[in-house]
Amino acid sequence: MARLTPEQIEHLKAQGAQKRAARRAKKLAQLPAVVPPDPIPEGWKSKVQEASEYFERLYYNKQTPSKERIEQAKELFMPSQTREVRYKAYRRCFHEYENLIFYAWGIPELHEEAYAFWNEVLVPSDAPFSGNSIVRILGYRPKENLLKILSRHKDKFFQEKSFGGLIKMVILRNLNQSGPLDYDTCQYGQWTDEEKDILERIRQEIC
Repeated sequence: MARLTPEQIEHLKAQGAQKRAARRAKKLAQLPAVVPPDPIPEGWKSKVQEASEYFERLYYNKQTPSKERIEQAKELFMPSQTREVRYKAYRRCFHEYENLIFYAWGIPELHEEAYAFWNEVLVPSDAPFSGNSIVRILGYRPKENLLKILSRHKDKFFQEKSFGGLIKMVILRNLNQSGPLDYDTCQYGQWTDEEKDILERIRQEIC
């Protein structure tokens, strides 16, 4: 039997390596696909929706939330989760969070949590937002954090000229009113000096 040349030996080694690699690839292809666990707990959308409906009822009935419900709502803003998880939850439960943010905005014990969550999830360029939610908050109780939101995300909000004009119109209308409209009595309340100052600063600095 003729001896193999070094080149032939290397060729056979390469063929063997290719066959082994092909067998490994075939085995891996037969394994079930590994699906990463969903970071959003099951039933999360229902929880956010239920909380928003609860605070909505309190809002219209002028009632105060319990401490237990306050703490539960704080957890819905996912303070211990990563930015990516919070954004994924926001995208998946967009309309539910839109309502929860609005009603939490006017509750002192929840305001900062709502602001921090909303301010962060608006950062990605494809982050959705609703003009309705901004207009509602403008006519609710303007706070320093609203000025921060509008300032930080100005390019997002004002990329559509018509929406930028709407914000300005609402600001001017609010400045000509004595305060927020009470939809039960159809009468206007009184802005505080701080609220009037915030509305004026939004008009000057943002619009």
